[in-house]
Amino acid sequence: MVTFTVGAGDGFRELRTTRIMYFLEGAAQTFKVGAVVVLTAGKAVKGATAAVAAILGIAAEAASGITDRKLGVLVADENSEFQGRVQDTGVLALALVGAQFGLILDSVGGKDIFRVNIADTTNKAVIITELIDAVGDVNGRVAFKFINSVRTPQAS
Repeated sequence: MVTFTVGAGDGFRELRTTRIMYFLEGAAQTFKVGAVVVLTAGKAVKGATAAVAAILGIAAEAASGITDRKLGVLVADENSEFQGRVQDTGVLALALVGAQFGLILDSVGGKDIFRVNIADTTNKAVIITELIDAVGDVNGRVAFKFINSVRTPQAS
């Protein structure tokens, strides 16, 4: 069992079968690569602390802070698979694969990254498809997909 130290560079990343689409950036955005991006009033903005609705995908580039600039987003469609770390003190277990969980924005120590919240089975946003790190690892990485009910406009 390993306990990983998580830093600002541990935001969500693409894993398999992702594609980029471009959306207009909302006003006053300050997110970085790997942030969960949602659709608000037709524009891409950083998701709330536990984003579970209107998810476009993962920011492929940092926000510019310029309203209406085109922003690359790794879209959350039925084929896209991403990787990310579980919430602080989360322990990887085989039972996580195939289960649905929420998200959490980890801003401790200036990280400002989203993580899969395996303690939240109420606000479901993702389904874990694979453990990337070993069973028993703390703060380990998992592969996941966004569930259909939270994706927009790529819901099937």
